[in-house]
Amino acid sequence: MPRTHIALTLAASLLAIAPLRALAQDASSDDKMFIKNAMEADLAEIQLSQIVVEKSVNADVKQFAQQMIDGHTKLDEQVKPIAQKMNIAPPTELNAKHKSTKAKLEAETGAELDRNYVDAMLHAHEDAVSNFQKEASIGKDAELKQAVNQAVPIVTEHLQMVQKLKSSLK
Repeated sequence: MPRTHIALTLAASLLAIAPLRALAQDASSDDKMFIKNAMEADLAEIQLSQIVVEKSVNADVKQFAQQMIDGHTKLDEQVKPIAQKMNIAPPTELNAKHKSTKAKLEAETGAELDRNYVDAMLHAHEDAVSNFQKEASIGKDAELKQAVNQAVPIVTEHLQMVQKLKSSLK
């Protein structure tokens, strides 16, 4: 009798968690990788931009950096609930590449800081536009695709802003 009870309890437990497991498995590994990378990029852009807001003496660069903080904070807040449904924890620290860029910016001042920050943002946004467009076209998770489609124009605008800013620094 106890074995039967244990077996039934185990079966009921598995049935209870099956919907949660199915939700986590519905998202493709590409969707999960996209979210992970997007959240890492948001964290990096926010932290790098905070340095520039504090240290830059160029009003245009400071304004752009503040826009990046505001914009990427908002994008990150839109992605977090989707990530949570897919059992993806938001990053708590920068990856090695972003840590290196942050350390470099922390050590710089003046025009050098501005140029290197703008270059980093240019490369980041070129990658982001490409990644967001790809996810918008091949992503599997409907909620994520909707959020990505809403974000593509914002990320594209950020790229255009940083391109304009780069040309003004020359």
